[in-house]
Amino acid sequence: MRWRARHLDGVRSPSGVRAQIGTAIHAGAAAFDQATLDGYPISIADASDVLVNTLDYPQEEVVWTADDPSKTQARAIALRLLSRYCELIAPTKRYIAVERRCDNLTIDVGNGIGIELTGTTDRIRETHQGPAISDLKSGLRRATVNGDVVSVRTDGPQLGVYELLAEQTTGLPITGPAEIIGMQTRANGGIGFQTVPRTREILIGTQESPGLLQMAGTMFKEGLFPPNPSSTLCSEKYCPVFGHCRYHN
Repeated sequence: MRWRARHLDGVRSPSGVRAQIGTAIHAGAAAFDQATLDGYPISIADASDVLVNTLDYPQEEVVWTADDPSKTQARAIALRLLSRYCELIAPTKRYIAVERRCDNLTIDVGNGIGIELTGTTDRIRETHQGPAISDLKSGLRRATVNGDVVSVRTDGPQLGVYELLAEQTTGLPITGPAEIIGMQTRANGGIGFQTVPRTREILIGTQESPGLLQMAGTMFKEGLFPPNPSSTLCSEKYCPVFGHCRYHN
């Protein structure tokens, strides 16, 4: 229902502070990795300048609440995580694409319905099993202080979409394991990475069970978008129609 409100009905809600921290980290990390990929590396300080500019001048409305870190604290959190990413994570990866905007891909899910997938992959990296997707995720529950990545079970569908899109756009077979690079947006938050298996299978299904795209096709055909009040996104912070939705009460 949140997806329908945002993408079909066009109802939006302001961005949160944690999301803006993530956006700023993405921008700084992308500048750092792209420069390395281009053969003209930049310093962490240069990447930090990109981060600060993104954090200070957001392109959409950001709502600050009493529970959020201050702007000074948000900047410190973001800069620390970017520095740790550039020092600890980036040197261990062999990226072959950074923030690659992918060609749209339409999937026939039956019943005369085609679902168009769109997106930009954070990273495509080289592995022993072949090219693979890497996705940067930040948030309070994205990693532990020790750098153990958590909450990856729900990331499979998104990573599967990126695999399909990247394979079509680059012409490379995406055969390596997808991974999440998780960052905890606390003052002393940890950072780490973890692979997520069988992401494409979740989307397109198997002979024994349908994939999520087939299920979504049924939802589109029937115009039925079920509520999910157990989701962490079912909250005033994330859902633009939370205020007048009766299902979470």
